[in-house]
Amino acid sequence: MIEPVPTIPGWYADTRTGGSKYWDGSRWSGDKRPARRRFAAPFGTGWMGYLVLAMAAMWVPIGLGAYSDTQAAGYLVAAILIPVALATTGVYMLRGRGPTTRDVRTRLAAERNGDTRKP
Repeated sequence: MIEPVPTIPGWYADTRTGGSKYWDGSRWSGDKRPARRRFAAPFGTGWMGYLVLAMAAMWVPIGLGAYSDTQAAGYLVAAILIPVALATTGVYMLRGRGPTTRDVRTRLAAERNGDTRKP
């Protein structure tokens, strides 16, 4: 079966791999993303995922310190729920695979300008 050729630049399903591939408006660019894993962002977020995990780790002593000063149950709940939510978000972001659309467009623009170095 022949796949229809898209007209708008973007990510399209790759029926052979289950992932996606990028159409730049005139050709397939060769950029691919693997099939999406369970509980994973659609693409890798790099440093942002690590930043969120660091925030989760820093929040634990802050929340527990606030609880020990006031003994208010709300601070204890915050000391537990906020780091769990942040850690979950960080893991979700780090499990994403493949290049971002911005990465692909930057590389393609550099190729059009004759720059073959990696951005």
